[in-house]
Amino acid sequence: MNKSLALKYRPKNFNDLVGQEEVSISLINALNLKKISNAYLFSGLRGSGKTSSARILAKSLICEKDISANPCEECENCKSANENRHLDIIEIDGASHRKIEDVKDIIEQTRYAPSKARYKIFIIDEVHMLNKEAFNALLKTLEEPPSYVIFILATTEIHKIPATILSRTQHFRFNPIKKEKIISRLEFILQNENIKYEKEAIEILVRSSSGSLRDNVTLLEQAIIYCNNFINVKDVRGLLGLVEFERLDNLFEIISLKDRANAINIIKEFEDLDIDILIDEMIFYLKSKFLNFDQKFSLLTYERFFRILSECRNLLNFNTDNSYVLMMIIFMMMEALNFDEVSKDLIERDFKKDLPKEKKLDVLTNDILDDKIEHIFDKLSKKISDRNYELGEIFSKNVEFVELSNNTLILNSNASGDDKELLRKGSKVIVEILNKIDPNLKIKIAPKKVIKPELDFDALKPLNKEIKDTTEPIKEEPIKKEIAKEEIKEDKISKQELKAELDKLFGEPKKA
Repeated sequence: MNKSLALKYRPKNFNDLVGQEEVSISLINALNLKKISNAYLFSGLRGSGKTSSARILAKSLICEKDISANPCEECENCKSANENRHLDIIEIDGASHRKIEDVKDIIEQTRYAPSKARYKIFIIDEVHMLNKEAFNALLKTLEEPPSYVIFILATTEIHKIPATILSRTQHFRFNPIKKEKIISRLEFILQNENIKYEKEAIEILVRSSSGSLRDNVTLLEQAIIYCNNFINVKDVRGLLGLVEFERLDNLFEIISLKDRANAINIIKEFEDLDIDILIDEMIFYLKSKFLNFDQKFSLLTYERFFRILSECRNLLNFNTDNSYVLMMIIFMMMEALNFDEVSKDLIERDFKKDLPKEKKLDVLTNDILDDKIEHIFDKLSKKISDRNYELGEIFSKNVEFVELSNNTLILNSNASGDDKELLRKGSKVIVEILNKIDPNLKIKIAPKKVIKPELDFDALKPLNKEIKDTTEPIKEEPIKKEIAKEEIKEDKISKQELKAELDKLFGEPKKA
């Protein structure tokens, strides 16, 4: 019976392990230096190489020639390990052996020395499935097993592993495998199997499975059968139930034109598709357009579309029918395009309100409009605080936003003393953060103007007359010399009027 591709091309040594270089290097060095731990924990996405690595490690430890990162593959121990029939490598499924009685059986087996190899190795897959009592029973043995016993634990849900277990193991994290490495591996398999293919079809297969090499190899085998030994784009799209880009072009054209009549027709056309897959395809379509600098939609529109797709995916949790979810997506996207017509005036008015009264904007460009959505000054203040809390506090306290003009962020600074010195020292950091927000923007500091009250000399005339009538003569001062040149009227004013004039002249000036 022929083996499946996933089993046939399963890694047999660390050099064959795809996309986990950091883990491979660590384990190779440990084996070559004979630095062997009594317990290992491998965590990561399914199909990322955890169980394969556990088997390779076990084989490297029991090779008859020596402990080595490159086992001989020729001795009886290596052959038995490759065929999964070695008596001293015990694999246990944590999902079906999760009770305390199962762990007690494991502990009982640790009391007996290995039958053929130098170590007795227990590989417990999906170890997070063990119940609390089983974990507790395993603790002591895991920490101080017999010298000939090694545990290798594997899990896809590291957050479910008790801290007491984590502290007793060497933990290795397996990352999702990069798409380029998966594509390279699939091409290697197809070339070995003498099967023709289109590279774009392989890229579509890889895009449909998230970072799991095993899932991709299984899907590849299915595609080989479906496509009759020639893997092409058309057949792969049909196999996966994907929508052609031309149809998505038509869909987004209808959305951009807000063509509600044709929208109903296209909903009927797409309602039999898997809506979950369709949402993924729409996200990929928008991502491709964005990365290719397609100007059909603005940055804000791309962001709104993505949010709509994410929110509508949640509707699927309520068993909502496909056509309803698709209807919500299309019509919500049409509403999102009303931004320029409905929201622009509101945002412009709100933006003007935040500016000083003497500043007016006759034209609100799209760039400034986008900045208003997340005010660029607030964003700058927040990022400064994230980098240096003290600098951020002083910046927020002493610096005020004035306007954004000709790609220049104009600010008022009231800083003095130590605050001013710290802002001066942190200026490079502030400029660096602004460049990351928008490389085209510059900062200009405009010192805040002190507004002095203007004296109304005409108003002083009656005041001067009243003073002359009620008090001793006063020595002339510069300001009175100026008043003396003017003609003073003879009529007197009341005390209330006098008080009003004094308040007008010497009261606190209103803030700008």
